[in-house]
Amino acid sequence: MPLVVLDTNVYVSGILTTSTPPAKILHAWETNVITLVLSEPILSEIKDVLARPYFARHLKWTREQLNQYIDDLRLVAVVVHGTTPVTVCRDPKDNMILSAALEAGADYIVSGDEDIIVLGEFRTIPILTPREFVRKVLG
Repeated sequence: MPLVVLDTNVYVSGILTTSTPPAKILHAWETNVITLVLSEPILSEIKDVLARPYFARHLKWTREQLNQYIDDLRLVAVVVHGTTPVTVCRDPKDNMILSAALEAGADYIVSGDEDIIVLGEFRTIPILTPREFVRKVLG
Protein backbone atom coordinates (compact mmCIF):
# COMPACT_ATOMS: atom_id res chain seq x y z
CA MET A 1 0.00 0.00 0.00
CA PRO A 2 1.36 3.42 -0.84
CA LEU A 3 2.37 5.66 2.05
CA VAL A 4 0.59 8.99 1.66
CA VAL A 5 0.91 12.28 3.52
CA LEU A 6 -2.25 14.36 3.27
CA ASP A 7 -2.26 18.08 3.94
CA THR A 8 -4.76 19.24 6.56
CA ASN A 9 -6.98 20.76 3.87
CA VAL A 10 -7.51 17.29 2.37
CA TYR A 11 -8.67 15.87 5.71
CA VAL A 12 -11.04 18.77 6.33
CA SER A 13 -12.52 18.65 2.82
CA GLY A 14 -12.83 14.88 2.93
CA ILE A 15 -14.62 14.92 6.27
CA LEU A 16 -17.02 17.71 5.33
CA THR A 17 -17.95 16.52 1.84
CA THR A 18 -18.85 13.33 0.05
CA SER A 19 -18.10 12.19 -3.50
CA THR A 20 -15.20 14.63 -3.82
CA PRO A 21 -11.57 13.65 -4.41
CA PRO A 22 -10.63 14.29 -0.75
CA ALA A 23 -13.56 12.10 0.40
CA LYS A 24 -12.46 9.37 -2.04
CA ILE A 25 -8.93 9.53 -0.63
CA LEU A 26 -10.19 9.11 2.95
CA HIS A 27 -12.35 6.22 1.75
CA ALA A 28 -9.29 4.61 0.16
CA TRP A 29 -7.56 4.83 3.53
CA GLU A 30 -10.61 3.44 5.38
CA THR A 31 -10.71 0.48 2.98
CA ASN A 32 -6.96 -0.22 3.28
CA VAL A 33 -6.02 0.89 -0.22
CA ILE A 34 -3.51 3.47 1.07
CA THR A 35 -1.64 4.01 4.32
CA LEU A 36 -1.73 7.47 5.83
CA VAL A 37 1.32 9.13 7.30
CA LEU A 38 0.84 11.68 10.06
CA SER A 39 3.01 13.55 12.51
CA GLU A 40 2.14 15.11 15.82
CA PRO A 41 2.29 18.62 14.27
CA ILE A 42 -0.13 17.56 11.52
CA LEU A 43 -2.48 15.91 14.02
CA SER A 44 -2.43 19.07 16.13
CA GLU A 45 -3.27 21.22 13.11
CA ILE A 46 -6.12 18.92 12.04
CA LYS A 47 -7.57 19.13 15.54
CA ASP A 48 -7.19 22.91 15.70
CA VAL A 49 -8.82 23.44 12.30
CA LEU A 50 -11.74 21.09 12.97
CA ALA A 51 -12.36 22.83 16.31
CA ARG A 52 -12.80 26.23 14.63
CA PRO A 53 -16.38 27.51 14.95
CA TYR A 54 -17.16 27.24 11.20
CA PHE A 55 -16.16 23.59 10.97
CA ALA A 56 -17.52 22.71 14.41
CA ARG A 57 -20.96 23.99 13.30
CA HIS A 58 -20.88 21.81 10.19
CA LEU A 59 -19.54 18.68 11.87
CA LYS A 60 -21.62 18.95 15.03
CA TRP A 61 -18.98 16.92 16.87
CA THR A 62 -18.54 17.25 20.60
CA ARG A 63 -15.04 17.94 21.95
CA GLU A 64 -14.93 14.28 22.95
CA GLN A 65 -15.82 13.14 19.42
CA LEU A 66 -13.13 15.36 17.95
CA ASN A 67 -10.56 14.01 20.42
CA GLN A 68 -11.65 10.47 19.57
CA TYR A 69 -11.24 11.13 15.83
CA ILE A 70 -7.69 12.40 16.41
CA ASP A 71 -6.91 9.41 18.64
CA ASP A 72 -8.29 7.06 15.97
CA LEU A 73 -6.12 8.70 13.31
CA ARG A 74 -3.09 8.27 15.55
CA LEU A 75 -3.85 4.58 16.01
CA VAL A 76 -4.35 3.61 12.38
CA ALA A 77 -1.78 5.76 10.60
CA VAL A 78 1.99 5.67 10.46
CA VAL A 79 2.92 8.45 12.87
CA VAL A 80 6.35 10.04 12.62
CA HIS A 81 7.86 12.77 14.77
CA GLY A 82 7.71 15.41 12.05
CA THR A 83 10.70 17.24 13.47
CA THR A 84 13.19 16.89 10.61
CA PRO A 85 14.03 20.46 9.59
CA VAL A 86 12.66 21.36 6.15
CA THR A 87 12.65 24.92 4.84
CA VAL A 88 11.55 24.79 1.21
CA CYS A 89 7.91 25.99 1.30
CA ARG A 90 6.92 29.60 0.70
CA ASP A 91 4.67 29.26 3.76
CA PRO A 92 6.83 27.92 6.62
CA LYS A 93 3.80 26.22 8.24
CA ASP A 94 3.64 23.85 5.26
CA ASN A 95 7.11 22.46 5.89
CA MET A 96 5.63 20.04 8.44
CA ILE A 97 3.94 18.15 5.59
CA LEU A 98 7.26 17.72 3.80
CA SER A 99 9.03 16.80 7.03
CA ALA A 100 6.55 13.98 7.69
CA ALA A 101 6.87 12.72 4.12
CA LEU A 102 10.66 12.72 4.37
CA GLU A 103 10.72 10.92 7.72
CA ALA A 104 8.29 8.23 6.57
CA GLY A 105 9.75 7.72 3.12
CA ALA A 106 6.29 8.51 1.74
CA ASP A 107 5.27 7.61 -1.77
CA TYR A 108 3.02 10.66 -2.26
CA ILE A 109 2.14 14.03 -0.80
CA VAL A 110 -1.42 15.20 -1.46
CA SER A 111 -2.41 18.82 -0.98
CA GLY A 112 -4.81 21.46 -2.16
CA ASP A 113 -2.44 24.22 -1.01
CA GLU A 114 -0.76 26.06 -3.87
CA ASP A 115 2.30 26.75 -1.70
CA ILE A 116 2.95 22.99 -1.64
CA ILE A 117 1.59 22.06 -5.08
CA VAL A 118 3.91 24.53 -6.80
CA LEU A 119 6.89 22.38 -5.74
CA GLY A 120 5.74 19.49 -7.96
CA GLU A 121 7.80 17.03 -5.94
CA PHE A 122 9.91 16.97 -2.82
CA ARG A 123 13.08 14.86 -2.88
CA THR A 124 11.54 12.59 -5.53
CA ILE A 125 8.19 12.32 -3.67
CA PRO A 126 5.44 13.40 -6.07
CA ILE A 127 3.16 16.19 -4.85
CA LEU A 128 -0.34 15.82 -6.27
CA THR A 129 -3.66 17.58 -5.89
CA PRO A 130 -6.46 15.39 -4.54
CA ARG A 131 -7.97 15.16 -8.04
CA GLU A 132 -4.62 14.11 -9.55
CA PHE A 133 -4.08 11.53 -6.82
CA VAL A 134 -7.49 9.97 -7.36
CA ARG A 135 -6.96 9.84 -11.12
CA LYS A 136 -3.33 8.64 -11.14
CA VAL A 137 -3.19 6.39 -8.09
CA LEU A 138 -6.69 5.29 -7.13
CA GLY A 139 -7.96 5.11 -10.70
